[in-house]
Amino acid sequence: MVRSLFNPKIIFYILSATLISILLSFFILQILLLVLSIMWLTDLIIIRKVNFGGLSSIIILTLLITQILSSLFSDYSKISFNALIKESFFFLSYFSFTHYLYFINKDKKLSLLKIFLYGGLLIALIGIIKYNLGSLRAESITSGSATFSVFITVIFGMVIILKDKILIKKNILLETVVLAILLSAISLTFAKANIFIALLVLFVCFFLKRVKLNVVLASLVLTAFVVLFSMNNNTKYYTNNLKDESYLFSNRDLIWKGAFYIALEKPVLGHGVGTFKEIYPYWDQLKDKGVGNWHNQFIQVYMDTGIIGMLIFLFLIYHIYSNWFIMRKVKEEIEDKIIINSLILGITSLLLTSLATNFISSVILSIVFTFMFSLLQSYKTTQYDTIQ
Repeated sequence: MVRSLFNPKIIFYILSATLISILLSFFILQILLLVLSIMWLTDLIIIRKVNFGGLSSIIILTLLITQILSSLFSDYSKISFNALIKESFFFLSYFSFTHYLYFINKDKKLSLLKIFLYGGLLIALIGIIKYNLGSLRAESITSGSATFSVFITVIFGMVIILKDKILIKKNILLETVVLAILLSAISLTFAKANIFIALLVLFVCFFLKRVKLNVVLASLVLTAFVVLFSMNNNTKYYTNNLKDESYLFSNRDLIWKGAFYIALEKPVLGHGVGTFKEIYPYWDQLKDKGVGNWHNQFIQVYMDTGIIGMLIFLFLIYHIYSNWFIMRKVKEEIEDKIIINSLILGITSLLLTSLATNFISSVILSIVFTFMFSLLQSYKTTQYDTIQ
C-alpha cells in the first residue's frame, strides 16, 4: 500500500501554494519545490512505499539517465552538468507530484486545477496591465514574456473545456471577458506561434461545440479592442520590432539551420545538456547574441541527448496520449472525462508551443508540464488515503 509520513491536508496546502507561486514568485516556487522533493525523498527512504507511477516514471527515469550519460561523455561536461542541475526540477517535480497527488480525492484535485487556472487568469491580467504601463511586451511579475506567453496559451483551452467548473454557468458575458483577457495577454506578447495556437484551439473548441459562436466572435472583437488600445498606449514593441524584416522568424530559421548543419556530429548521445552556446555554428550571423537554446524542444532533446534521448521523448509523448485514449474510453463519470480532456488539451498546447521554444529547461514550464501530466495519471490510479 502506498503511504506517506505527511498529513494529506498539509500535502494539499503545499501543492496549492506551489501552483499559486507559478509566475508570481519564482523564489517561493523554488523553495516549495525543494520542500516537496525533500518530503518525497523522505517517504522514499523511510516508508519505501511511494507511488512510483508505473511505466510513465520508468520513461522519465530513463530520460534522466540518458541526460546523465550524455553529460558524462560530452566535450563540455562541466557546462552540461550545470545545465542538468537546472533541469532537475523537471524530474523532481514529476516524482513529487505523482506521489502526492495519489493521496488527494477528486474534489481536491479539481480545487488544485481551479487554483492553476485562476492563477493563470490573474497572471494574464497582470501581463496586460504591465504592458500598458510601459513593458516592452506582456509578462508576469517574475518571468519574461516568452514563458508568460506559453503558460497563458496552455491554460487557454483548458479554461474553455472547464468553463462550467470554474465560471458561473451559462454566463456568456463573463465567459467572453475571460477568453478576451487570455487572448489579449497572448497577443500582447507578440509571440506569433502562440497566437496562432490559441486561435486554433479556440476554433477547434467551437467545432467540438465546447464554445458558442457568439462567444467566439464577441471575444475576438473584445480582444481586438484591448490589443489596439494597448498598442496605441504603448508603441515600444511596434516601433522596435514589428517593422523589422527579421521579425517573421525571430532568427529561429537561422538557429534551426545551425542544428541541421551539425546534426550528425554526435547522433547517438548528443552533445550534452545545455551546450547550445558551445556548439552553435553561426554565431556571427545571429542578431540576438543572448540566445541560449535551440528554440524547439524536439531539436533540443536530439542535440542534447542524441537519437536515444529523442526516442525516449517521443515514446513519452506516445505514452501520454495512449493513456488518455484508454482513460476516456473506460471512465464513466462525465466530470472525469471533462477534466482529463482539459489536461490533454493543455499538454497538447504545450507541445505545440515547444515547436518554437523549450519547456524542459524552463523551471516554470517544466513544472506546468509535470503537474498536468501527473494529474492526468492520477485519474487512473486508486487512492487509498484521501483528504476528506
